Order: sequence, then C-alpha cells, then structure tokens
Amino acid sequence: TYDIRHNTIQSTGETKPSSEALTHGAIYDLSPAIRFVFHGHIPELWQKAAELRLPTTRAHIEYGTQDMALEMRRLYRDTNLSETRCLAMAGHEDGIISFGRTAQEAGTVLLRELARAYA
Repeated sequence: TYDIRHNTIQSTGETKPSSEALTHGAIYDLSPAIRFVFHGHIPELWQKAAELRLPTTRAHIEYGTQDMALEMRRLYRDTNLSETRCLAMAGHEDGIISFGRTAQEAGTVLLRELARAYA
C-alpha cells in the first residue's frame, strides 16, 4: 500500500519497493484500465522526448518524491498521456515510463515509441 500525501509505502516480501513506488502507485490510480507499469532507462527515447511530443515531467521534479507521484496526475489531466501511455521523466535522466492493461500492451507502447525515436 502507499499514501502519496503522507509519503509512506508498506510492503511485504523479500524485495524492497522501488524508489519510484509512489510514482507507480499514482499511475495505477489514474485509471482502472492501467494494470502494468514499466519504468526503464532508455537514453535514445529520453533524449528525443520533446521531438516525439511525449508528455514530460517538469525538470525540477526529482524522482522518488511525492511531487513526482503528483506529476503523474497533472500529466494525465493536462496532456495526451492517456493516449500515448508513455512519458519521459525530465528530472530523472533517461527515465521513461509506459503503462497498459497488460504487460504486452505496456511493452508494445514502449517499443512503439522507441521505434519512433530511431526513425
């Protein structure tokens, strides 16, 4: 579980939560259709995010913070993120996130944008 407002995460198991757990949680909260979130570091895509018109977080927002989690809501509300299902994290070098209903869909979104970056 997570609470963005109080900056808390509770988990069980042997693996510690990612530093981006709040951000991932915020993405799941955007729509019940979002069931998978991929977070990778892809310099080729990150460097061309503006050219590709990918929704991009504000550069001053650091990864792993409450502000980054809240930024997901802003992007979903104020940009075409619900359509692209892929975003760049300007304050997190090479940070890219994609999401979808299934792992295949989230991966396909990521590959589609990577192909556009190389085109």
